[in-house]
Amino acid sequence: MLIEKLQCPSCGAPVRMRDDSAVSVCVYCRAPLTVRDEDGRIRLTEDRAIDAEAVSRIHELLHAGQREQAIALYREETGVDGEAAAKAVDGYASSITNRTVRGGTVNRIGWLAIGVGFLLLAAGVGLLVGGIGHWLLGGGVLAIGLLPILLFAAPALRTLRYLGASVGEATILRCAYIGKGAGDAYAYQLHLRIEGPDDSAFETEQTFPVSGSGREKIHEGRRFLVKYFEGQHDSVLFYRHVEQD
Repeated sequence: MLIEKLQCPSCGAPVRMRDDSAVSVCVYCRAPLTVRDEDGRIRLTEDRAIDAEAVSRIHELLHAGQREQAIALYREETGVDGEAAAKAVDGYASSITNRTVRGGTVNRIGWLAIGVGFLLLAAGVGLLVGGIGHWLLGGGVLAIGLLPILLFAAPALRTLRYLGASVGEATILRCAYIGKGAGDAYAYQLHLRIEGPDDSAFETEQTFPVSGSGREKIHEGRRFLVKYFEGQHDSVLFYRHVEQD
């Protein structure tokens, strides 16, 4: 479950995290955060037990798939026991996962939501211009229509940008689990070999979002199609699955 309407106490940016996470990291200012329950109200405060530099090192370890090393580093920096350190590191992994998911493209459901949003926008404008009903009705329809558009705007633009990208076949050489984010989202660090359409090939390491039902497909030797821009090895995005031998 996702805790909504939390703000970073350092920069004021919105923070998304699971309700079972005790710590997180602001994706904007990278401040380490901890969750506190004050009189039944959930609040975020800066985590004074660990500094931002150590958190950055933990994130680097998680991106490299080295969860146990990240836990050991957290224990060394804070002096907490293994269970508490594991829970804290999983909280950091959750923030990485949520950021990874937001960096993806739009699927059919996303495009449908955007289409519905534009229809609602048009309906709201029609109600306001035509003077139909109270102005709050038209304004409410406009606001509801804006929500999916704003939510999917960045991944939609990314999807359009990748329409002209090259398509290659990726093979997983190594994989490492990073963590779980909100809902059914997971993140894995994948070491891939990409074979392009012109017989070119290169290797890259990137963090990929994976749904719960897709976790069984993440293993060494698994192949799938990706999109990327020539000469930009860090631009690889999942495209679609292929039949396995």
